[in-house]
Amino acid sequence: MKFDEVLGLIGEMGPYQILIMSLVAMAMIPEAMHSLIAVFLTANMDHWCAVPEWAESVENCTSLPIRSTEYLECIHQYRDASIPVTHVTATGNPVYSQCQIYDTEYPTDFSDEFFAGDAVNSTRGCPSGWIYDQSQYKSTIVNDFDIVCGDKHLAFTSQSIFYFGYLIGSWASGSLADIIGRYYTFFIAVTVDLIAGFVMSFANSFWMFCLFRFIVGVANISLYIMAFVIATEILGPSKRAIGGISAPTFFSVGYMFLALLAFLVRDWRYLQRIASACLLPLYLLIP
Repeated sequence: MKFDEVLGLIGEMGPYQILIMSLVAMAMIPEAMHSLIAVFLTANMDHWCAVPEWAESVENCTSLPIRSTEYLECIHQYRDASIPVTHVTATGNPVYSQCQIYDTEYPTDFSDEFFAGDAVNSTRGCPSGWIYDQSQYKSTIVNDFDIVCGDKHLAFTSQSIFYFGYLIGSWASGSLADIIGRYYTFFIAVTVDLIAGFVMSFANSFWMFCLFRFIVGVANISLYIMAFVIATEILGPSKRAIGGISAPTFFSVGYMFLALLAFLVRDWRYLQRIASACLLPLYLLIP
């Protein structure tokens, strides 16, 4: 007797089947978070060239409330004194260069009256790194790894690498499930997703971040596929369309929860750890 025939005898959509479908589909909550979290991990931050002579003074600005007007006024006074304006908007607001600084000597003691443009018109790159406006994000991979100016394309590269992991995972998970079964493949995907996500949050270089982001991509799509298949196959043939529509609603819950979480947690490393930790309940909830 085939599995579908057994379901026809015992019931196609009983309470236990609905429970299993719901518990397995809950895996789509952290899966959605890992799928869409790049919006916050790779978010661009306003930046400009750093002046090493003023490094300590700029650092003192971070003691102010990070989203306050006082903080912005503090960091902007150093920007306005050293960075050339590229253009002025239609509303009359100046737009400052993010990759050029006036090529001149800077005094150790900053003065409100100092303006580098008074002494010279020539500019240079950013030999001493960048200052980042942390009023919206405390930290993203952009400021952690300085992927700005000539390297700004790397933020998009990391997402391409992640989706290459999706390509590999889509193929590998199906093949593995045919060998060891969907249940074991599901929990392997959960474990790999959890570990790789945590390790990624401790990355000390951009390419280390990309490596574990790729592994997360492989595990993440594997988790989604296994969850979807298990959630629908546990139901009888005539009810699987209902399961196929109902299960992905948990994906919607995941990206709504991610938006709330990202509003509260502005550091990409902590945000990534929390998203990974959301996988832990799956070990306890799914029999």
